[in-house]
Amino acid sequence: MISVLQQSDTENVLEKTFKIQLSSQFVELFETECSVDNLSFRSIIRQVHPEDRRKSFNQLMLAVRVKDFTTPYIFRVRRADQNFEKCVVFLGSANDRLFIDEVYSTTTYHNAVARLERANQYLSGTSPSKEHIYEKIVNHAGIGWYEHDKELGQFTYSENLKSICHLEKNEDFSVEWLRANMDPDHLEMLDHKFGQVSPKNSIIQEYLRFTIKGNDYWFDISIECFFEFGKLVKTLGLIHDVTELMNSGQLLEKTKRISGLGWHEIDYRSNTLVGTPMFYRILGYEPDELNTIDQLINIIHPDERQRVGEVMGSDIRDLNFCHRIYTKAGELKYVQVLGEIERNEKGEPIKGVASIVDISQDKLFEQKLNNIQNLSKVGWLEMDIQSGQFHGSEQFWSIFGVHDPKELKDISQLDQLIYQDDLNILNQFSNWFEDPECAEWNNIQYRIMTLEGELKHVLCHGQITINYNGLATKTLITVQDVTELRGVEDKLMQAQKLSNTGWFEYDIQNPQRSKYSENWMKMHDYCSHERPTIESYIQKLYSRDQKVFEHGIAGFLESMPLSWERIDYRIKTRSGNKKYISNSSQVIYNEGRPIKVFGVTTDVTAMRNAQHELSRSEELHRLISETSRDIIVLLKGTPGERYVSYIFGSNAAMLGYPKGELIGIKATNLFHPLDRKKYEAAYMDYLKQPDSMLKVEIRIKKYDDTYLWTEVIANEIEIHNEKFLRLSVRDISERRAYLDKLVRANNELNALITAKGNLVFAFDELGRFERVIGQEELLHIPVEEFVGQEVEAVWNDENGRHMSKVVRDSMNSGLSNSFNCQHDFGDGFNRWYNVSTHPYISIDNMTKVCVIIEDITERNHFEHEILSTNSELKALIKATENLIFAFDEDGNFERVIGDQSKLHMPIPDFKGLKVEEVWNDSNGVEMAKMVRRSLLLGQEETFVCVVETDTSEKEYHKVTTHPYYGLENKLKVCVVKEDITLQRKYEEELKGMLEKERELSKMRSSFVAMASHQFRTPLTVIKSNMELVDAYGIEDPIIKRVSGRLKREVDRLVNLMEDILTLGKVQSNQLKARLKPVDLIELVLDITADVSEEVSDQRELNVRHQGKPVEVIGDYHMVRHALLNLVDNAFKYSKGQRSPELHINYAENDYVIIQIKDFGIGIPKKDQSRIFNDFYRSPNVGEIQGTGLGMSITKEFLAINNYDLNLESEEGMGNTFSICIPKPENKVS
Repeated sequence: MISVLQQSDTENVLEKTFKIQLSSQFVELFETECSVDNLSFRSIIRQVHPEDRRKSFNQLMLAVRVKDFTTPYIFRVRRADQNFEKCVVFLGSANDRLFIDEVYSTTTYHNAVARLERANQYLSGTSPSKEHIYEKIVNHAGIGWYEHDKELGQFTYSENLKSICHLEKNEDFSVEWLRANMDPDHLEMLDHKFGQVSPKNSIIQEYLRFTIKGNDYWFDISIECFFEFGKLVKTLGLIHDVTELMNSGQLLEKTKRISGLGWHEIDYRSNTLVGTPMFYRILGYEPDELNTIDQLINIIHPDERQRVGEVMGSDIRDLNFCHRIYTKAGELKYVQVLGEIERNEKGEPIKGVASIVDISQDKLFEQKLNNIQNLSKVGWLEMDIQSGQFHGSEQFWSIFGVHDPKELKDISQLDQLIYQDDLNILNQFSNWFEDPECAEWNNIQYRIMTLEGELKHVLCHGQITINYNGLATKTLITVQDVTELRGVEDKLMQAQKLSNTGWFEYDIQNPQRSKYSENWMKMHDYCSHERPTIESYIQKLYSRDQKVFEHGIAGFLESMPLSWERIDYRIKTRSGNKKYISNSSQVIYNEGRPIKVFGVTTDVTAMRNAQHELSRSEELHRLISETSRDIIVLLKGTPGERYVSYIFGSNAAMLGYPKGELIGIKATNLFHPLDRKKYEAAYMDYLKQPDSMLKVEIRIKKYDDTYLWTEVIANEIEIHNEKFLRLSVRDISERRAYLDKLVRANNELNALITAKGNLVFAFDELGRFERVIGQEELLHIPVEEFVGQEVEAVWNDENGRHMSKVVRDSMNSGLSNSFNCQHDFGDGFNRWYNVSTHPYISIDNMTKVCVIIEDITERNHFEHEILSTNSELKALIKATENLIFAFDEDGNFERVIGDQSKLHMPIPDFKGLKVEEVWNDSNGVEMAKMVRRSLLLGQEETFVCVVETDTSEKEYHKVTTHPYYGLENKLKVCVVKEDITLQRKYEEELKGMLEKERELSKMRSSFVAMASHQFRTPLTVIKSNMELVDAYGIEDPIIKRVSGRLKREVDRLVNLMEDILTLGKVQSNQLKARLKPVDLIELVLDITADVSEEVSDQRELNVRHQGKPVEVIGDYHMVRHALLNLVDNAFKYSKGQRSPELHINYAENDYVIIQIKDFGIGIPKKDQSRIFNDFYRSPNVGEIQGTGLGMSITKEFLAINNYDLNLESEEGMGNTFSICIPKPENKVS
C-alpha cells in the first residue's frame, strides 16, 4: 500500500501544480483506445511499463522542482494491442501548463521528424537532425537499425549495430553478412516471407538464430518494406539481441519437464483436497476419487496411518516426512511429503499446502543397500567438513559400538577408539583432506577398541568432495568389519607358512579375474607386482612338464578328472634353481565347459631333494663300503676306563687329527656329551648278550671341535692274549642330514593336511590302520585307537561300510577310487565329504592304501548355486515369447532360445553355423549385416522387418543386436527378435485418431475466428449509430435510456466475441508465451489503478506482500489479463461487502503464492470443479453480468506460463483463488 500512496501523492502534486496538456502525437501511441479529451495523467501512468514507472516519476518530480525540461524521458508504453513500445519524450512548460513537446517511438518515428521541426519552430529552438534523434532512440533501447536503398544501392546502419551483431572493427555489416551467418532453416523462412510482402503487408518480424564465430545468438529482427508504384525500393530493419531471453526460455521449459513434484492443498474446515495432475499421477487416482482428507488417509499403509495422523494433527507448521501408500492398482509406493500447515489463533489447522515426490525406487535401493551392509558388515558416514555435521548408517555405529550417535558432540570422538599402535592413520587422514589432488582412498586397514572393550579390524574407503576453490567440503567414508576375515586370513597365512602351501583360483573364461595367494606367487618365482598368465606359467615349467599343455589349458583339463591330488611338476626359477611343486585341484564345469580351477600347491623341493640325496647317499655308502674301509679303532682297558690303543693313520686324518694325536686319549672324551649315556646304555646291553654286537649312532668329536655323526659297531677281540674292544666307525652325517630333512618334510605334509581340514588314513597290506593324520576333533575315537584295527571294525556305519569296501577294492585292483557321502551330525546339521582312495607300493613291495576324506560342503553348495542360477536364467528367457540368438566372436551361432515352432530349422542345427549361412533371405541378409557391424563396432542396432505368413498376413518383427563381452573377454553379440505386429497396428490407429482430432480443432478455431470477426462489424455499426444519436444532443429521456442500454449490450457482445476469439487461439495452441522477468508488485499496482477507475462503490483493493520480493518469469500480458480478471470478479461478486484482498507471499522456498480473496457470494461446492469450463456460470450469480469465459481464459493463460491456479470457496462466505508461481534464482531488492 505504501507504493500506491506514494504514487498517488506524486499524481496529486502534478495535478495541483500543472494543468496537463497532451499532443495528438502522444495520443497516437494509444491508437483508438484513448482521445485527447479522455487521456488523463493517471491513465498515462498506467500505460507506462512497471519497470520504468518509478524512474519516470523521479525524473518528472525533479523537472517540476527545478523547472528544467531539457532532459528527454525514455520509457516503454503499452499500446492498444497490449504490447510495449519504447519511446523518447521531451516535455515543456509555459504559463503553468505542462505539455508533451516531442514524442519518438518505433511506430511514430516517420512523423516524428516532421513534427519535431514544427515543435522546434514553436519553441524557437534549433531542430536536431533526424540522425541525432535516431541515435538517441537506438542507443537507449539497445536496438540497431539499418536502411537499404535498393534504387540507389546504398546501405547505411547505426554505429551500435556492429557491437550488437558481435562484429569486429574491421568487419562491415551487410545483407551478405546476414545471409552468410543466419541459420539455413531461418534463412529459408525469411526468404519465403520476403516473397509475400506487399504494400498492404509490408512488415516482417521474426526471432532468427545466427552462428557467429562458432557461437549461437538469437536476434529479434523487424523489417519494414517501402514500395513505389508497387515496386520494393527500400527496406528499413531494426535488430535486437535476445539471446539471453531465448536461453532463459529454453531453460525454463527444461525445468518444467524434469520437475517430478506433485502439489496438493487441504482445507481442514471443509475436509476437501485439491491437487495438481502430477499429484494424482503419483498416487494413482483420479481427482474425483481422491478429493477429501478421509480418502487420503485411507490410501496410507495401515501401519503408518496413526503416525501420519499424529503429524498432521499436531501443532507443527512445517511438514517433512515419508510414508507408504497404496495406489488404486494395489501398488505399494513410498512418497516424501514437504509442506506447511496454516493455523488460526487457537492453533487449529485451517489449510495445508504440500508437495509430494515418488521415492519408491530410492527406498527399495536403500533397503537393498541396508541388507547388503548388514550381510557384509559395511557401514557408511557422510560428513560436512566445514560445519562438522555428520550422518551415519546403523551398521556404521554398530561397528564402532556407539549406541546413540546423538551423544557424540564431535565426530573426532571416534578417534579415541583407534588402537594405539594405529594412531598414525589420523595423520594420513589429515594429509588427505589437505591435499587438493586427493579425491579418494581405498583399502586402509586399522584396529579399533570399541567402548565395550572389543578389538576389531576395520577396512576403510573414503571419497572427498572438492569445491571450485580446491577446498574439501564433504567426505563419504565406508568401513567394513573384517575382524573374522582377518582372523581366518591370519590362520590361513600361518598355516601356509608352516606347510609352505599356496592357493590359486584360475578363471578360464576371464583370466584377468584370477586370484593367487602370496605364498603361491613366491613359490612360483613371481614378483608381487607381476600378474601371472597361463603363458608365463607354462614357460616356468621344465620342458618335459610343458608337454601336458601341448593342446592348451582346455586340452589339459579334458585329459584330467574333475579333481586330482598331489600331482608333482618342476619349475625353473630366475636364479636357475629347480623347484618341485605338488598340486591338488578341483575343476568347476558349466554346461560341460570348464570355467574355473581351484587348487592348492605345496613346495616339496626339500622333501624331494632329501629323498634324492638319501638315495644317492645310500648308493655312495654302498660303493665306499665296497672300495674302502671304515675307521677302525682299538680300545684297551677296563669297561669304565677304555683308551685309544690303535688307529690307522689315514683314518685319524679323516677326523682331522695329526698322526699319533689320538693314542692314549680316553674314548668317552671323544663322544658328544649328550651321547655318552646312550653309548654306555648300549654297551651294558651288549655285555648282557656276549654273542651279540654293539651297534649305536653317536656323534664323535673332530679336531676342530665339531662333531661328526657316526654309526659305531663294536665287539671284543683278543690279540696276543690281550683283550681289545674293536670299533668300526662309519660316517653317517650325510644320511642323518637327509633324514632330518625328510622328517621336516613329513611334518610339513602333516601340517598341510591339518590346515586343509582333511583327514588322511594309511592302511597296511592287510587293511589295518597304520596311521591317521588330521584334526582329532573330527574323529569319533582317539587317534591311537585306530592303529592296528581292521578297517571294517572301525568304519561300521552305513558310510563306513561303503568306505571299507572301497578300501578293499583299491587294495585288490591297485586303482584309485572316490565317492561323495553325507554325514548327519544331529540337530539337522549335515556335511558333505569326498572320500578318495590312493593305492601305492611301499618300500617292502607291499600294496598299501591311503584314504583322504575332504569336507566339500561349501564347494557343493557353490556348485548347486551355479546350476540353480543357470536353470533359472534358462526358464526366464523361455518364459518370454521372443527369440534369442547368441553369436560368438566369429559370428557363429552359439545358442538359440525360444519357441521351436517359430524357427525354420531345429535348434541344435543352428550351433556352429555362420550367420550368413542361416539368415540368407532379404530380411536375414540385413540381420546378418547388423550382427557383423555390432561385432566390429560394439554398438547396438535395431531393425524392423515385415514378414509375410503362410496365410498372406503381414507381421512386423523388431530385431535388436546387443554386443557384450563374454567370460573370455571377447566381444560377442546377442540378437533379440520380437513380434511387434499388434503394437504397429495400435500405433497406426492412434495416428489416424490424432489426425482427425487436429482437423476438428482446426475447424473449430476457424469457425470461432470467422464468427467473431463477422459479429464485430455489425456491432461496431450499431455502436457508431448510438454515438451519432448522442452527438446530435437529443434530450429525449427514452432515447437516452435506450441508447445507453444498447451501447452497454454492444460492449458486452464485443467483449464476448474477444473472449471467444482469445479462447479459440489458446485452445488451438496459437498463442505462445513470451517469457521474461515480471515484477509482481509493479504489475499489481498497474492492475490496482485500472480497477480503481471501474469500481463504483468507493472500495479499494487491499494489497500486501510477505517476504523479500523477487522477479518471476512469465508473459506479462497473459499474467496481467488473468490477475485483472480475478480481481475484477472479486469486486463484481462481492458488492456491498468488505474490500477484496490481494496477498503476495515471497516467503516460500521454491514458489511465489498470489492469493485473491473476496467476501462475496462464494461458489457452491458442487459447482467448484466446473467454473473453469467454457461458458459455465454458477447458478447463484443471479443477475450479475458475465460471459462464462473469464475463468476459462484465466486458467489457460496461467497454465501456458506453468502457473497453478487453485480455488477455495464456501457459499455465502467468499472465494480465495491461489496462484502458485515457480520462483527463479535471480532476486531483486
